[in-house]
Amino acid sequence: MKKQSLRNMALRVFLMVIAIVFPVFTQYNPSPKFPNQHQPSQLMPPPVPQKGGQMFTTSGTVRAIAVFVQFADDSLSPTAANWPVTTGPVFLHDALDSTLTQQSENGNLTHYFRTMSFNQLQVFGDGFWVTTRHSKQYYIDKKQTFSEINQEVLKTLDSRIDFAKYDNWTFSNNRHTNEPDGVVDLIMIVYRESFYGTFNLHNGISVLFYGRDDLAVDNGKRHIRRGFPGSGFTLDGGINGFRADRAGHELGHKFIGSGHPRYHKDPPGVKNYAFWGILHSRSGMVNAYNRAWLGWSDLPEITTYEAIVTLADYLTTGDAVRIPIPGTRDESFILENHQCLSRFDEPNKFGDAKGLYIYHVKGNGPQPAYDIESADGRFDWDNPYWIQNPWGLRATDSIPVFSRLAPNPAGQDALDALQTTKMDERTRHPIYFKHFAEDSAGTAITTRRVYGNPADAFRMDGNRIFAPNTNPNSNLWDDRTSSGISVELISEIKINNATIYTVRISRNTE
Repeated sequence: MKKQSLRNMALRVFLMVIAIVFPVFTQYNPSPKFPNQHQPSQLMPPPVPQKGGQMFTTSGTVRAIAVFVQFADDSLSPTAANWPVTTGPVFLHDALDSTLTQQSENGNLTHYFRTMSFNQLQVFGDGFWVTTRHSKQYYIDKKQTFSEINQEVLKTLDSRIDFAKYDNWTFSNNRHTNEPDGVVDLIMIVYRESFYGTFNLHNGISVLFYGRDDLAVDNGKRHIRRGFPGSGFTLDGGINGFRADRAGHELGHKFIGSGHPRYHKDPPGVKNYAFWGILHSRSGMVNAYNRAWLGWSDLPEITTYEAIVTLADYLTTGDAVRIPIPGTRDESFILENHQCLSRFDEPNKFGDAKGLYIYHVKGNGPQPAYDIESADGRFDWDNPYWIQNPWGLRATDSIPVFSRLAPNPAGQDALDALQTTKMDERTRHPIYFKHFAEDSAGTAITTRRVYGNPADAFRMDGNRIFAPNTNPNSNLWDDRTSSGISVELISEIKINNATIYTVRISRNTE
């Protein structure tokens, strides 16, 4: 393990040196028709602004509180490895680094934000284990929600700690100062059980509690802020372990705002798991648009008619480029090279995830719409029949089985929400994600394709060209108008288990 760690460290240092010696932009070629390289009069989307955090700082040092809660009568899997009932969560003192010098690489929340922000945001703190005053059934009978239970937990905690240590910031609409204001900065409450909607909690929420008043602590000297953005967030499911990306997602709402970005043309209210980002569900790693918006990294732009760029691993070096689409106000393509050098780099859930990813962005705000341009291409689809839900959460629901038909650049890829033969009772739209498909014999097999697949990445030994006449094509968001943009992988350098790509980007205005 030590040798592997040293090798990984050496590789990351090498990639950083490569990024310095061979910067992302290695060559520009003017158009023979337009030797000035640019068309200043042509409509062009603006650069991604570096806004930072809207309601919470994205730089500096934050001391936080992690509270792990179980019910007084909790008997669910009492000896569960991640959280035994009698001894508490095994990650009690590991979910956050307890000091700034610790610099853990164990996948905790400190490690997560250190990686995503390139060390600009350091979140550390202390863990506390709390057992509720009453049984789970007591709170159900009283019709209480997570909001009331959290307030009770925080009152219990008030007798155990001095909240002054956790009041070091004043947050105010993108203007944050490292000074106390009498409000506790950050508390995360994690419940042992998964509630599936019980107590009005579904996985997580960027709120501690609701109400008319903040919660006074330290004999009234400080307060824990109610509502959103409030003083923290709530998660459930600690019995399955602590996931830093889920915690990062909830804190991400305080950076960016409430709600979630749309994926491609999915109807409002449809939650698609096809993409990664701080407010997405497939993987909580930040995308290059997130990083630029939050002020953690630059996002260089290609506005020339031809450019050759070199891209090392995105997550560890920040290498990425944005291609604004001329003639639009809010469309662009972004290129990221994912080599999975970081434990947080998870562009798909299954198989080899390494390769160049291209995604389409529509919007100029903090939460634009996204669409991965899957190298697998687009197709026509059929929904020949339905099966019962095998996961048991909604046993009466049925799930569509999809059959992939002929390639069609104007069709849909396997990451999109696909048309079905009947209405989804939850979303009220006749679409669903591809969890099941028919194999060659016509048998329904589990694919969970919406969570990604090795075929989504562009590689030298696979699909390496993305252009107006390829599948997928580089058309505008309307799927009809050509952007004139082409991206071609032209060479690669392999170092240990990582690949550096050289990419040609061109723009045809005819």
